[in-house]
Amino acid sequence: MITPRLLKNAARVGVILVLIAMAPVLRTTDPGLPSGRMEAHHMIWGYVLAWLSGVGFPRLRRTHIAAALLALTAAIEVLAWRGVGFLQSWLWDGLGVVAAIAPVWLEQFRRLARHYADFSVGAAVCTAKQREWLRMDQAQVLGSVSGRR
Repeated sequence: MITPRLLKNAARVGVILVLIAMAPVLRTTDPGLPSGRMEAHHMIWGYVLAWLSGVGFPRLRRTHIAAALLALTAAIEVLAWRGVGFLQSWLWDGLGVVAAIAPVWLEQFRRLARHYADFSVGAAVCTAKQREWLRMDQAQVLGSVSGRR
């Protein structure tokens, strides 16, 4: 039976396999590749890594996943140094990561806009955090009243 735990573990294995599969691809520096093909490779790898990481590590924030993947792809680009194309390759990696994580950010914005239509984005985020703190305070008070900690 396919369970969420099985899918999460399969995605984690997928991240490892994608990283292993990237090694030979990054070593190839074929100047005969058509313009745009190498950029497409970088964007696809970034997208696949970000998507698999999001599925494989559901408790991590997507911004933390994006930051970690951008640091990882920068390290990979430094190790596979190709000269001046380093920054361009890294930017295409980053575009793939952002393309995978942007739907999550847009969904969060949509929910905020739906629940807090008259607030600014900053006020909605602040209100959501205050509500979360209130819930935590209530849980602590209820826990201390019932004798549990």
